[in-house]
Amino acid sequence: MYSLLAWLLLMPAQVSVRVTVRNIQPGAGSIRVAFYNSDNTFLHKPADSLAAKAQQQTMTLTFKVPAGDYAIATYQDLNDNGQLDAGLFRAPKEPYGFGTGYRPHFSAPAFKECVMHLTGDTTVFVDLK
Repeated sequence: MYSLLAWLLLMPAQVSVRVTVRNIQPGAGSIRVAFYNSDNTFLHKPADSLAAKAQQQTMTLTFKVPAGDYAIATYQDLNDNGQLDAGLFRAPKEPYGFGTGYRPHFSAPAFKECVMHLTGDTTVFVDLK
């Protein structure tokens, strides 16, 4: 009994994170939102992710994740091929954004540039560009 109680007390609290994505092109592909929880996995292997058909200019996807540090990356997969298409010099060809509003200039951002500390239920706004 005590070990179960100790385990429950040590387990990180779950937080509800509503990610509201704006500037969507309705009817064009899907919106993909990913949560990353480490520098090693950033932009490669998300801790959690969701996708939804792009139906409106603004859409909200809700996540339940353990409290902690996360970088949130979002993009509109215009051709629904499951990846962020890139062009010359690996510059994104599809609309994208990050939870902190960070806009990289010449290369992909680092985890530390996009990380957010989530301790309670919150709403994050991401503007696609």
